[in-house]
Amino acid sequence: MKKVIPMLLVAMFCTIIPVSASDVHFVFGSGSLWYLNAGGGYKGFTAIKGNTTDFQALLGLGYISRDLWQNSSGGGLADSSIENEYLRADLTLKAKQGFFNDDLTCYAGATSEFDYHLSGLQPDSSVYPDLNDTTQLAQTLFAGALYDRMDDKGFVQNGYSIELKGSAGPSLLNEASSFVSFHAEARGAKTLFYIPTTRGKENLFSIVLVDRAMLDYTKGDKVPLSFQKHISLGSNVRGYASYSYNTEFTAVNNFDIRFSTYEFDSLPFSLLAFPRVVIFFDVGYAGGNYLNSDVSCTDNILASTGIQMTVSVNDFIDLGYQMAYLLVDADYAGGSDTHLTGEFLLRLAF
Repeated sequence: MKKVIPMLLVAMFCTIIPVSASDVHFVFGSGSLWYLNAGGGYKGFTAIKGNTTDFQALLGLGYISRDLWQNSSGGGLADSSIENEYLRADLTLKAKQGFFNDDLTCYAGATSEFDYHLSGLQPDSSVYPDLNDTTQLAQTLFAGALYDRMDDKGFVQNGYSIELKGSAGPSLLNEASSFVSFHAEARGAKTLFYIPTTRGKENLFSIVLVDRAMLDYTKGDKVPLSFQKHISLGSNVRGYASYSYNTEFTAVNNFDIRFSTYEFDSLPFSLLAFPRVVIFFDVGYAGGNYLNSDVSCTDNILASTGIQMTVSVNDFIDLGYQMAYLLVDADYAGGSDTHLTGEFLLRLAF
């Protein structure tokens, strides 16, 4: 009960605030083929004049299948994966406050996750504490700040943003989670070439350079898999298997050259869509021990290059396909001799 009470108090506070339709907006969290995390936000209350106050609630439901590449007994990378299938329900409550005309946004929140595992249990593994039982409930707290000077219109993009974030899964609230993590991220974009139409509604063509640099440091003896996906090097260097190279420290740089062509603005439901081709180059470094173990990472550098071909809808969904050539080491989804990988996309990496 002590795990649920803080979430219920925040939920009750949000429900007693007067709501009008114009104050409510849709919020997309994340998604995959059989899983969706989305919800709504409320901006009807203003704490600081001229700045946005936003209360958000997101619900996630679905089925997830993942391949896990960490050795369940030793902690390093294994030669074959563990297939883990599970049903997930999660709730995220988040409060955001803008400062300096919303250039700076500070936020804090909590996520509660319930998983029902269908396969891949590891009953006695300290590497996978959240796979010890069929059912698992985890709570994660987070807070951060985003300084955003990015003018992102999808087809054209200019500016920069810097974000700092801290997360924790305190053992006081969890049986299978105990960790703290710090995240730093900087993004920059520059439109090199842009051709609008004479009508000024659709866009004809653009070339945009986008770069993202990230640092993550995580410490704890029980880092849950749901959190590892966001910080593992294999997840953030495109082309490599997710849940691989999941170490205490990672540093990543993602560089894109994005070519966008004719934007359709006459679609139903006020949708905007345009084809986009992305040429990318990624490089990353993994340091420290593999998570939930005392095994150090020896394969420290990953790098890849490739191409993404997508159709962007409202710069919200990017349906398409990615081909990546691995410049360093192996792809754990394809074996040690695999250097060319492909996958379908629902969204761009950033």
